[in-house]
Amino acid sequence: MKYNPVSFVPKQGDFERVGEHVIPEEQIKIIWEEVPELSRLAAWLIKLSLATGQRSGEILRLKWTDIDVKEKLMIIPASVSKNKREHVVPLNALAWESVNEMRKETGDYEYLFPASHKGTYREKKHIYVTTISKVIREYCEGHKKVKKFIARDIRRTVKTIMGKAGIDKSIRDRIQNHALLDVSSKHYDRYDYLAEKRNALKIWNGYLDLIINPKKNVTHIGKRA
Repeated sequence: MKYNPVSFVPKQGDFERVGEHVIPEEQIKIIWEEVPELSRLAAWLIKLSLATGQRSGEILRLKWTDIDVKEKLMIIPASVSKNKREHVVPLNALAWESVNEMRKETGDYEYLFPASHKGTYREKKHIYVTTISKVIREYCEGHKKVKKFIARDIRRTVKTIMGKAGIDKSIRDRIQNHALLDVSSKHYDRYDYLAEKRNALKIWNGYLDLIINPKKNVTHIGKRA
């Protein structure tokens, strides 16, 4: 082959550009409080993504059977996970609060985030990513005090601020189900790091709680449970 058959196709800048936006902490508080006014499902999705650091596109595809109520775990199946590996996420207090709120409204449906039509939830369909994107876009357009963001920015924001909270990068990578390509991780390490992830997300819960409730009097934000 002497030439690239798709070389004439223009590059899609929005898809190739590496994201850099990290949502400022003071704006996280505003988003947490104000988005529910537009959409309860979008608000719960944003809160779960902020509380756990998971991809919103994976969370919205979860079924209630993927929630382990006894152990307070969110299990992202391989069929939903971007890297095609099952991923177990401990649910901290803020995440569990959102899950319990959702269960009152969508617990009788298959999906945590069921699609709706004319105000009625649909049984076998989950909400679309585009629906959440639309809610976020409309929110940003109507709230100039919040810098424009997209759902993907939430995950990056969580990982960045987790570092400020004192959580080691290796655990942050495991919490976010990054593919670890070193020989040891790829071929030999089968430990699930559940205890470490649970502890780290507990620390993150304390940090995030102080972002959204800044008046709380805590002496060491990084160690708050």
